[in-house]
Amino acid sequence: MSGPSLIPTVPRQSYCREEVALSPWAVIEADIAAQDSQDWSTFLCLRTAQAGPPESRSSYTFLWAGKGPSHLPLLEIVSARLAAARPLPLPVAAGLTRMDRYLALYGQVRAYVVAIDYHLRQQSRHFHEGVNFRLYVLAPEEGHWVIVEASEIPPHRAAEAGYGLGTAEEEKTQRSQAEAAEHQPPATIIVARTDPVTREVVEILPPVEFTSYVRNVLPNEWIAYWAYYGAWQALYAGALACKMYGWYRVTYAKYPGQGYDVRDDGWDQVYRPASEHPWTNQAVEYVQGLGIERADGRLFETQHWAGTYGPEGEASGKMSQWGTKYWADQGETYEFMVHYYYDASPNTGGQPAAFFAYTPLPTPTATPTPTVTPTPTATATPTATVTVTVTLTATPTAMPTPTVTPTPTATETATPTDTPTPTDTATATATFTPTGTPSVTPTITATPTQGLRLYLPLVGRVG
Repeated sequence: MSGPSLIPTVPRQSYCREEVALSPWAVIEADIAAQDSQDWSTFLCLRTAQAGPPESRSSYTFLWAGKGPSHLPLLEIVSARLAAARPLPLPVAAGLTRMDRYLALYGQVRAYVVAIDYHLRQQSRHFHEGVNFRLYVLAPEEGHWVIVEASEIPPHRAAEAGYGLGTAEEEKTQRSQAEAAEHQPPATIIVARTDPVTREVVEILPPVEFTSYVRNVLPNEWIAYWAYYGAWQALYAGALACKMYGWYRVTYAKYPGQGYDVRDDGWDQVYRPASEHPWTNQAVEYVQGLGIERADGRLFETQHWAGTYGPEGEASGKMSQWGTKYWADQGETYEFMVHYYYDASPNTGGQPAAFFAYTPLPTPTATPTPTVTPTPTATATPTATVTVTVTLTATPTAMPTPTVTPTPTATETATPTDTPTPTDTATATATFTPTGTPSVTPTITATPTQGLRLYLPLVGRVG
């Protein structure tokens, strides 16, 4: 069956002020009741008016205006029931999403782990028949609590911190997730393009090939010319952080009701098509086949931010971009940086970070553009040839005796010297070692070496 034919309209702001409940708990209850009754006006009123956070009203109105995917999972809901809910301490929630951004924007936030029992017309990647787990983050706006995030949460993260819901459905979901193929990279990722001024979503891009996505994120989050100064290890650490952030967000949706995986701005990672750089491409290729996980083999959100040039951020769960440059300048490797920022952090649930090996998906080969065969022009039909016979009656004069042309003397032609055989064109292929820096002459544009692999003594589980 298809979803509802009626598109929700944007409610009046005054209506929202009248309808929004006063307490965070009441907002969660009202939100699930609105989903159950398909009361989308109230649904929008319960969300933030700020453009940028995942549950922004403007994102939903854009999608519901028919400018997004044809299939919107949220509109497939037949019924929704609140199964259970529990407050989540902010330090635990900080390992699941960027709580620091919400605190900077709103000044105060609350987090809850919520179980919603859905009955659906059609299931999708992040809306399943039965119990679904969500991380609800709420903040005060214009005197009322509003929803700023309602993302998918791995239920084991709440349970291991002592804040699990303890339901049979939760245990079933945990078992199925443990068996899921988390360690095979996604083939594609869906990106929402945003307006750089208003921060609103303006387009949902077609699925982007995942490695191409990482190549067009890294030079916008890390600085490519650091390679010129030998700080390759910083770029390797950045390539891992950017890759695993996108990987995690395809696996555990930040925007489950909106049909895309990430935004193209700082609310997730800055993605700019056709912005890839040879040096950052080389870093992405260097860590192909290598991923980051917790010591128990579960994925986690590899948060990162600009940071400062220095040693700040140990065990924070947020890799400092400038911090990796600092550590590279001190001679440290990307393995050190991964452990420095993520070990014993909220993101790993207090566990060490570990590396795992995986088989990269083959890069799709572009279909060659067929050569257009020119249409032959018509051959003109020859016209009849007229033969004219001319009879000469004049007496020919005698043929003059030809003079002898002297034989020219041989001109000595210099034998060309052998053309020197050109030497092989140097391709800047760097020999990488985990602790070394590839040798790349700055004046040569490095051609990323294909197929480089790093096989280290991996820490923890190899999946």
